[in-house]
Amino acid sequence: WGADAIGADPYVEMLQKKSSLPQITVAVVDTGVYEEHSWLEGRIAENGTSFVLDSDGSYADGHGHGTHCSGIIASVTADNVKILPIKVLSDSGYGTEMEVYCGMMYALEQNADVISMSLGGTGDSGLENLAAEAIAAADIPLCVAGGNETQDVHYHHPAAIDSCITVSAVGHYYDNAG
Repeated sequence: WGADAIGADPYVEMLQKKSSLPQITVAVVDTGVYEEHSWLEGRIAENGTSFVLDSDGSYADGHGHGTHCSGIIASVTADNVKILPIKVLSDSGYGTEMEVYCGMMYALEQNADVISMSLGGTGDSGLENLAAEAIAAADIPLCVAGGNETQDVHYHHPAAIDSCITVSAVGHYYDNAG
């Protein structure tokens, strides 16, 4: 329902009719990407990498979350938008502050046009703050998740960083209680 709510499909159709669009690179800093997914065909940018210690440099997604996020981006954008996979979370979905920092700085070094991070934790992260400052100084939008627990984002990182574009859910609230 989300693509319909924001009018993504008609917008993408209009863009696809244009003869030349500049390449836009979205760095997805997450659990990696399963590049054989049909939605991602022809949409993976070069120089994807991993900062997870036991991944041997492969950005293959053994968890699924990074592929999920990349698929959403690919499904609501034109073909000129490429995904730069940067694996900072393990196949169990966890990572260290240093792995996330390195992934953020790598996205900056690769001149990503947008950086997307659907990850977070409680408390403060000095390294994430430093990376976010550098990204903001380069005028690169840094989009981060507000979390899934309906909690105040001021207690979560990187959602609490002022320079980030913090995204949370709107509408279609699902209540387990009934």
